[in-house]
Amino acid sequence: MNQIKLIPLLLLFSNSLFANQDKHSHSEIEQITVTASPFATKVLDSAAAIKILNGQEKRLKQTLSLGGSLASYSGVSSISTGSQSGKPVIRGLSGNRIKILWNSVAQDFLQFGVRHPPGLTPVLAQRIELVKGPMSVLYGADAIGGVVNLISSDIPIGADNIISDANLGLSYQTNNSQKDYNLSLSGGSNRWGWNAALTESAADNFKTPNTQSYYDSQILNAPKFTGEIPFTDFNIKNADVAIGYSAHHLDTDFRINIWNNDQNFLQPNGLPTGQKLRNENFAANLNYEFLSEWSTNIKLSLQRNERDAVTGASYQKLTEYNKDLAISLERKQATISLNHPQVHGWKGQFGTELVNKNQNTSIGTLVPDADYSSKAIFLYEVLDSNLYIAEFGARYDSIKQQAINTEQAWVSDFTEHQWQALSGSIGITWKLGNQWLLMNRIARGFRAPSIFDLYANGVHGGVAAYQIGNPELKEEYSLNKEIGLTYLGNKLGSTITYFHNKIDDYIYQANSLSFDHNSSLPIYVQKQNNATIDGVEAELNWKINEKTSVEANYTWINSELAQTTEELPMMPADSGYIAVNYLFDDTKLAKNLQLNANYSFYADKQSAGAYEPFSQYDDLPFGTASTKSYGLFGISASADSLLLDKPFFIQLKIDNLFDKSYRNFLDTYKGYTLGMGRNVRLSVSIPLI
Repeated sequence: MNQIKLIPLLLLFSNSLFANQDKHSHSEIEQITVTASPFATKVLDSAAAIKILNGQEKRLKQTLSLGGSLASYSGVSSISTGSQSGKPVIRGLSGNRIKILWNSVAQDFLQFGVRHPPGLTPVLAQRIELVKGPMSVLYGADAIGGVVNLISSDIPIGADNIISDANLGLSYQTNNSQKDYNLSLSGGSNRWGWNAALTESAADNFKTPNTQSYYDSQILNAPKFTGEIPFTDFNIKNADVAIGYSAHHLDTDFRINIWNNDQNFLQPNGLPTGQKLRNENFAANLNYEFLSEWSTNIKLSLQRNERDAVTGASYQKLTEYNKDLAISLERKQATISLNHPQVHGWKGQFGTELVNKNQNTSIGTLVPDADYSSKAIFLYEVLDSNLYIAEFGARYDSIKQQAINTEQAWVSDFTEHQWQALSGSIGITWKLGNQWLLMNRIARGFRAPSIFDLYANGVHGGVAAYQIGNPELKEEYSLNKEIGLTYLGNKLGSTITYFHNKIDDYIYQANSLSFDHNSSLPIYVQKQNNATIDGVEAELNWKINEKTSVEANYTWINSELAQTTEELPMMPADSGYIAVNYLFDDTKLAKNLQLNANYSFYADKQSAGAYEPFSQYDDLPFGTASTKSYGLFGISASADSLLLDKPFFIQLKIDNLFDKSYRNFLDTYKGYTLGMGRNVRLSVSIPLI
C-alpha cells in the first residue's frame, strides 16, 4: 500500500525536475473538439476529465470490446467474457451508472447484465471519447460514473466524386483464429456527402496457456477448463451509414448503425449459453445558425435492442422454437438545445430532452414488460479567463416507470414509480502559469432503479444465477468530488487526480447463499446500502527525444459499503500501464515505422464475499473469485508501407507475449478458466482509390 501511494508522489517529483529544465518553454496542446460534451469544446478548454482515443493510438489499442479498447487508461477497466465482450468500468462504476453514446445519442443495451456488452463495434468509430469524474452527470440521470461516446467518421460534404475514398481492412488473430474484414466508402457532391462502413469479425474458441486443469492435477484452485475453451466462438457484423447536407447556416445528417452479435458463453457445467444480439440505431441531426453566433440543434433518435438466449445449446442451434429468454427494447429520444455566444464571458447551452422506452419480454421471467418515460431540462455554461476555466451544469429529470403486463403473474407490483431529481456539477481549472493546471470538480448525480432492479425474478443463464429484484428500492444519489494537478511541458506531461464518490442507497446484487429449487442456481437479490469509492489516478507522458516516447499510468481504488465495511462488488484491482514507443526513420519501403512495447500490471484482489458475483468460486476446489497479481507484456510494430502504388497500413501485434497464465478480477470466466493466452494479430489497411 505504501508503495502504491508513493507512485503519484514520484510522478509529481519528476514533474518538478523537468519543469526546472523546461521552465522557459511553452506547452503545445492538441486541440480536439469533444462532441461528447453537452457543448462542443476543446479538450483543455474543459474542466472535465476527458480522454480521446483516435488515430494511431486507436489502431494500437482498439479491440472488438469497448471496455478492452479503453482499459489501458487510468481509472478505466473492463468486465470481460471473452475477447468480444467487455463493458467499460470507470472509477469502479459500470452498467446503468455509465452512459454509452453513439454520436452523442444515449444507448440502452439491457446493461443491467454483467455480461451484456454495448451493441457497438469500436472498430467502426473514428474516435472514442471518454469522460471521467463529476462532470459526467451533465449527460443524464444514469451517468454518475462516466461517459463513453463513439463517434463515426466525418461526412465528406462537397467531396469531388460520388465515391472519393475507399478502404479495405483485413486482420487475422492466431489465438482464436479470428478473422476481421472491414470496408469503408465515402464521397459527396456539391452540398451533399455520405459514408458507409461494413465490418465482420468471426472467431473460433479462444485458448488459454497450457496449464493442467484441476481434474488432471488435483491442485486446489486450478482451472476447470484449460487449453481450447469450448463454446467461446462468435460472429459479429456491423454496418454504419450516414448522409449529410450543408447549406448556408444549416447542417443536417441522418445516420444508421446496425450491429449483430451471435456468440456463445461457456457455463461452469461445460455447456454453452447461445445468444443472438441485435442493436439498431437511427438518428437525425439538424443544426441551424442564426443571429450572431447563436445556433439551435435538434436531434431525433430511435434505437431497437434485441436479446435472444438459450441455456444448454449454442447460438448455432438457437431458433424461434428453442430459446429460454427473448427481450426487446425500443428507445425514442428527442433533444432540442440552444447554444449562445459569450455573454459577460460565459458561453453555453440550454435545452430539453424527452425519452420514451418500451421493454418487452416474450420468453422468460427475468424482467417484465415495462414502459419508461422521462423529461429533462438542462443548462451548461463555461467561462474561460486568463486565470481559470469555469464550468457549471444543472439538470432536472422527471422519470416514470411501470411494469405493464398484468398477465405476467410473477410481477408483484404494477404501480407507477416516479422520481424527480435535480443534479449538477461545478468544475474550475486554475491556470497556474504556462504549464500547470489545478482542477477542482464536484457534482451531485442521480440514478433511478431500473426495471431489472425492481422486478427481476428468474433464471439468468448468462451468469448462471437466479436473480430477484426489489420493488421497494430507492433512487441513488451521488456526491462526486475530485481534485487534480496537471503539468504540461514540451516534452513532459503528467496528471495526478484524487477522487471521492459517495453514493447514498447504492443498489447492488448480493448472493443470498441459497439456491433456486428448480434450477439449482444460486439466488442473487437486489439490496441497498450507502457506499463510498475513492482513489488516485497518476498519469505520465514523456517525449524523451524525437524518436522515443513513454506513456505510463497507475490507478489505486478503494470502496466500502457503509453498514458492512465490506468492499463493493465488481470493483477493479489496482492497476498500472507503461508503454514505450520508438519511431524509426522513413525508408524507401516504409514510413512512420513504429515499435511499441507495453506492460500491464494488476494487483491482487479479494472478493467482496457474499456481495460479489461469482463469489462461490472461492469455496470450490477449482477456480477462484479472488485473484492474484500479474503482469502481461505486449509488443507491436506498425508502418505505412510503400510497396504498392499507394501506401497501405500494416501492423503486427502480440498480446500476452510470454503466454502467461492469469485471471483478471473482472473476467467473468475467472471461476472456471484462465485469461486468453498469447495472441498474434496481423492487420492491413489498403486504400482502394
